[in-house]
Amino acid sequence: MLYVGLAGPATNLTLMAVAAVIARTLFSQDRLFNALYYDGHVGAFPRFVLMFAVVNLFLALFNLLPIPPLDGSSLIERLLPASALPRWYAFRPYGFLVLFAVVFWTGLFGKFVAPFEEMLYRFIFRY
Repeated sequence: MLYVGLAGPATNLTLMAVAAVIARTLFSQDRLFNALYYDGHVGAFPRFVLMFAVVNLFLALFNLLPIPPLDGSSLIERLLPASALPRWYAFRPYGFLVLFAVVFWTGLFGKFVAPFEEMLYRFIFRY
């Protein structure tokens, strides 16, 4: 189950890396970079590749949250000592509520993702 739990985020990170390299290549052309920041007009394909990289980054980080039913919870189950597992299993039915609170009410997910998103943009746009 550990490998199954890591397969989804690993796939998202791989897709993000491939799209980031393609986006970096596309946006390294001065014409596209200047168009994006000064004119606001960029073709559909470069924007698609950029957004594809960002969405896959978000999905990978989201799936790694240690809240049931996300993939990160399967990692926590493997790391917890046997004495803590009954409390973890009692918590699991409330995972959706906690997930909803973390994502929508507290804004913690946005604060967690922001540095990674900034690193991705720094890689793509080379600043």
